[in-house]
Amino acid sequence: MDVLIIATKACTHRVSLAQELDGMQIEHRVCFVEDCPDLVHRFGIRHSPNLVVDDELVFRNQPTQVELHGYFDTKTKTSSPKDKLNPKKPTMSNHLEQSAIDCLEACNDCATECGTCFSRMVGKDSTNACPACCIECAAVCRLCADAIARDSPYVKQICKLCADVCGWCAEQCDAHDIDHCKRCAEACRRCAKACGKMAA
Repeated sequence: MDVLIIATKACTHRVSLAQELDGMQIEHRVCFVEDCPDLVHRFGIRHSPNLVVDDELVFRNQPTQVELHGYFDTKTKTSSPKDKLNPKKPTMSNHLEQSAIDCLEACNDCATECGTCFSRMVGKDSTNACPACCIECAAVCRLCADAIARDSPYVKQICKLCADVCGWCAEQCDAHDIDHCKRCAEACRRCAKACGKMAA
């Protein structure tokens, strides 16, 4: 079984996904988006991380622990050759509405941009809360994404918190005339908007 993680170098979820696979004793490789433009084009990569198994894109975002274990349980327990070629994998769209999927993707995008912004700003002079706000925002975005994926009964409250934190981070990062700060601010605004809809 060929398992490949495709992620950006700044992706905050890549390490946790790799650790989860290690814990399941599943051998895997990592390919960085920046180094593999052919794979990015081939699989239509727009988010990070992504999981490819046997040349098939099975997860476009960070899967929950339940989804990851469910997929590989199905993959390894399938007995017939036909099933092995076409395993029934769980996907988030099986139980989430489109608005929830959009919000989850916005959270993952925001966490990635916040990670990039923090890594490039850390140690540099700043007149406001950036880049510390990026760490706070990325953490809340990951919390929110996980809550949405597992259909938490507190998803509205968590989305409200995420919208507030993203709005704050957007304001802080947007004050800097730096490309990665501007990209972070834009991702934060998109996430705040998506989370606001979920919280309504």
